[in-house]
Amino acid sequence: MTARDMQPTISRQELAAARPGRQVQVTFEVLEVTALSGGELLDGLIADPDPADPLTRYRRTAVPVRVRRGRDTPIVMGKPAHLTAGALLRAHGKLLPGGEIDAEIIAVLSRFATLHDQPDPGGT
Repeated sequence: MTARDMQPTISRQELAAARPGRQVQVTFEVLEVTALSGGELLDGLIADPDPADPLTRYRRTAVPVRVRRGRDTPIVMGKPAHLTAGALLRAHGKLLPGGEIDAEIIAVLSRFATLHDQPDPGGT
């Protein structure tokens, strides 16, 4: 995932409408990390892209998301130690039945993007 490849992530509404098997990209705030034998389970809340700046500004939602990261899932713009509660992450992967996302790559956005409460303080 390079800056040139970056497209805005999908919103909570688009994720809710997506069918299992579809490739999705979501941004989310991590609430809890659970170690698994082959990686981690990241539970968090979807962060909707802000229309004013959909690549670096996000709006906090109350919509839960669960992302599964395998031991070999690449992490860009950070390292495994950055996958902690409070981190802002972007995950690209396949939507599984039940709504879990099987991550193919994860980007750590915590140092490069901002997260704001709803409604957007910029007024958009």
